[in-house]
Amino acid sequence: MVRNHLLRPFGLLFLLLPFFHLGGEIIERVVFQGNRQLKSRILSQVVVSQKGREFSEEVLGEDIKSLTEFYQKEGFLSVRVSGQSRGGKKGRIVIFQIAEGYKCKIDSLIFSGKEDEGVRKLLFQKGYGFYSANKVRELKEVLLDYYLNAGYYYVDLRVETALVSPEKMNLIVEVEEGPLTYLKEIKFLGLRRIRIKDALRTTELKKGEKYSKKKIYQAARKLYATNLFANIYFKVSPLHSSSEKESDKRSESLEVRFDCQELKERIFGFGLGYASPPSRTYHSISWQHLNFFRKVHNLKVLFELNPDWRGSYNLSLKGSYRVPYVSWTKINFLFQPYLFWEVDKNKRKKTWELGEEAGFFYDFTENLQGQFFNKYRRFWGKEDSTRSVINSLNLNFLYDTRDDFFSPTSGIYSFSLTEWAGGLLGGNWDFYRLSQEVRFFFPFLFTQAFRLTIGSLFPYGRTTVLPDYGKFYLGGMTTLRGYDEKSLPGERFFLGNWEWRFLIYKILGGVIFFDLGFTNLSTKIAYDLGIGLRLASPVGPWRIDFAVAPPKFASKNWWKINFGLGNVF
Repeated sequence: MVRNHLLRPFGLLFLLLPFFHLGGEIIERVVFQGNRQLKSRILSQVVVSQKGREFSEEVLGEDIKSLTEFYQKEGFLSVRVSGQSRGGKKGRIVIFQIAEGYKCKIDSLIFSGKEDEGVRKLLFQKGYGFYSANKVRELKEVLLDYYLNAGYYYVDLRVETALVSPEKMNLIVEVEEGPLTYLKEIKFLGLRRIRIKDALRTTELKKGEKYSKKKIYQAARKLYATNLFANIYFKVSPLHSSSEKESDKRSESLEVRFDCQELKERIFGFGLGYASPPSRTYHSISWQHLNFFRKVHNLKVLFELNPDWRGSYNLSLKGSYRVPYVSWTKINFLFQPYLFWEVDKNKRKKTWELGEEAGFFYDFTENLQGQFFNKYRRFWGKEDSTRSVINSLNLNFLYDTRDDFFSPTSGIYSFSLTEWAGGLLGGNWDFYRLSQEVRFFFPFLFTQAFRLTIGSLFPYGRTTVLPDYGKFYLGGMTTLRGYDEKSLPGERFFLGNWEWRFLIYKILGGVIFFDLGFTNLSTKIAYDLGIGLRLASPVGPWRIDFAVAPPKFASKNWWKINFGLGNVF
């Protein structure tokens, strides 16, 4: 017992030892002198010597080398860096003295290889400016992609520098293209329920075409976009004849092999949600077959019920049948019938709508899609025994370069709509509808997002005044967030939205927004502003927006809170 008692002070001292520093001196401060072109904040990220760390002469020498290499990569080839330390009040003060010299300019570019119009555009369309290692690396990557996408599988590319003077240098680009290569074999492994010819048609690759790295990556993405595969891997390798050795000759024939891991063809889903205003719960049940008839046709049935707390509700039954690649073309066929029933207890109104959309979609490029389809809508209500029909043809164009579908940070989205109803198509209403929507996204102080939309209706023939269900509407959680849902109808309208989207913490983001719009039936311009929160999820961001409408400050309804799924635009 006595022995244990005597050891207790020593045990306490042992526990406190980690809180006492027994090594060398601690760095009190790190100072950079002579740096004019590069800020000290940037240079501090290059060195290991940091405030609060233990000082070491060996580390100081390594930091001098790191700073010298960093400056040289930024184009300061004649830079001189030295370092020293001196005592301070609380430790060592580390001082780096930098003589930056001149930043080297790229005087000219010397190209050795097969030069064509594409190469000239990449190399000689603009000035080169100052040298930096990042600029040279980007030039090499762009050139390499160009040759790989032009059919040169064996391309060997080197970029070197030649110093002309301390202030000037030349870039020397040497390219050995090798032979043009072609896709001789396209193979698929792991296919059980999906036919090889359907998988090949989806990739849009053809035997005998020139090799293109970009096109093969796109082919893998197209296979994955069918939702029929969990994973897609691919490998490109040369094909050699039995009498041909790889060391003797570079084969012009290539094989691309896709390793596919299939998913289930049938999907059963259900959904539950809430949105306000108007306060509604959302319920849905769906069934989908992704490989109908074993031809990669997509069949989907969706049932939705959206009741509110006052006894009103919307009920809909929707179908969708999509045929990709009609024949062997890139044209897609889509047929979407639907039945919609709305019961409004406040207005004591019941409305039925039966309709369909059927037409063709064509992808002109990766970002541009054209749409041509027929749209048929039949309306009738309990208080109106006369059935109303709108039958129209639609020609639309969609252009999309956004970097993300749910929460883009850069890119453009443009949707142009042209609709011709009535006339030779029959129905009860004759009109033309034109609208244009453009969205801009760019990174500045996180993300700036803009949306501009205009639209106009032009009655003709038998029609002088259009029915309410054929007009444009503003107001609500997706247009003017400070106003009631569909409170501003009109035959012509303008809508502008701005959002500043920023990150708060991990999956939580914030939004500051401003909405502005008007219709030809509005007495004044409507606008609102507000703030919101965004919570990221696999199905899109959950959102809550608080909006105020200044023109309504005197009323009881000058503010609104909106709940929903997905960004407004």
